[in-house]
Amino acid sequence: MTTLNISIQSQIKNAVESEVEFSVNFDDGWQWLEYSRKDAAKRVMVANFEENIDYLVSHNNVENLSGGRPSEDIYLTADCFKQLSMLSGTAKGREVRLYFIQCERELKQIKSLPAKPVDIVFMLEQATAAIKAERALTEAAENKIIEMKPKVEMYDILLEANNAIKIGEFADILNIKKLGQNNLFKFLRMKGILDQQSKPYQKYVHHFNVVQKVNRHTGDSYPVVLVTPKGQEFIVKKILEDGRYFIKSTIINQIVEAAAADKAA
Repeated sequence: MTTLNISIQSQIKNAVESEVEFSVNFDDGWQWLEYSRKDAAKRVMVANFEENIDYLVSHNNVENLSGGRPSEDIYLTADCFKQLSMLSGTAKGREVRLYFIQCERELKQIKSLPAKPVDIVFMLEQATAAIKAERALTEAAENKIIEMKPKVEMYDILLEANNAIKIGEFADILNIKKLGQNNLFKFLRMKGILDQQSKPYQKYVHHFNVVQKVNRHTGDSYPVVLVTPKGQEFIVKKILEDGRYFIKSTIINQIVEAAAADKAA
């Protein structure tokens, strides 16, 4: 029976269940293993493993206010982390490694279970109800537009949006605790993806669509940042690499599939 606290257990399980190749945050890992210092753990890692194969180093573009070199984030593969656990030479390192392997076994057992049968009737009923509700909303919206002046008829038209959605809507889809719309914007700014006006930097602009939305009252237009299916997949990877948040595997799969379908279209 493990003596690891609940927080560490939860983070290890998240790393095991993650579909990202470099799923273990080094800043968490060296503390789990009870290394005395981060630089000591890093020396062991660099001496025994290959960068971009066993671990990944990401240099932050954000200015280091305390001076010195820019900060960096390091992420390990599961195999690299297990071997680093053995090399730690600490009792806690052995315990963490055994718990990590236990979580991997449990996940493998779950994946080997037969899939539950699909209730076709229930799915059809749900789909029918959704279609009826959508038709009712569409009819109500169309009736409202007919009543409005020509200048206002253009409201909420997003130009060249394709399958992209607002970042706030994407936050609702992810449904991550403590990572709603406002915190997701903060996260993307912190990672150097969006600027202080919440617009994408040139390096990441291909993951977004910046389109124009028309004010229903004044007729004035203003920019709206939408995230594309490929951008949604990119943001999910960044969130998983960060290691602080948990995303349900079903949501991850849906986003990955949507990105692949959009690319193939």
